[in-house]
Amino acid sequence: MILYYSCSGSSKHIAEVIAEKYEEDAICINEGVKNGVWGDYYSDTPYIIICPIFNMLIPHNVCEYLKNSRFEGSDEVIFMGVCSYSAGNARGYVNSLFKQKGKKSIFTSIIMPSTNVFGRAKMSDKQRAKVVARAEVEALKIAHLVYSAAPIPQTAVSLVGVIGSALNPTIVKMLTDKKIIVNDNCTRCGKCSEVCTLNNIVVDDDGVKFLHNCNHCSACINNCPEKAISVK
Repeated sequence: MILYYSCSGSSKHIAEVIAEKYEEDAICINEGVKNGVWGDYYSDTPYIIICPIFNMLIPHNVCEYLKNSRFEGSDEVIFMGVCSYSAGNARGYVNSLFKQKGKKSIFTSIIMPSTNVFGRAKMSDKQRAKVVARAEVEALKIAHLVYSAAPIPQTAVSLVGVIGSALNPTIVKMLTDKKIIVNDNCTRCGKCSEVCTLNNIVVDDDGVKFLHNCNHCSACINNCPEKAISVK
């Protein structure tokens, strides 16, 4: 079973590539994460969970969802952390989480182009295409090991990664949505509020309001159909 959480499309893309190759269903958990509706899953094959890495950890609301959801059947979980440069020590947190559930988990990471508009490095379309192509190959390689019951190497954790992950709570507290601006293209369609899994956005007759509970996932910006949201 393939489960994925996606804010900008990168994790969704990797999930769909694997699902197509192995004729599996790719199940999006965003709605459950957003509404606090925990999952109740059963799978005969190892669970493959695909999720972006924010500031060297998995998003705290996704962590809460995984903690409270039930995973029956297979005792194996293969976690793919999608990141632009480093997964930090997300491996330690993920493995600890599933160990408490009596599951054996393997943490792997997939490098994809950054989609965080708050600080992403500029990359040409050609460069981005190459990174995505490499990510697809790596994801399918890991999936092949999963479905052939072969050993899967875990992503290594560096000292910098451990320190970065330890700083995550402090970094999250420093994040703000005050730099996000909405221009006159906004039609108040509500898409930004719909895709925000932190319920940080309210759309009413006065326009779009941000409630200062932002983790810089960029989902609102990347999913706005009118390109009305940007960073100042």
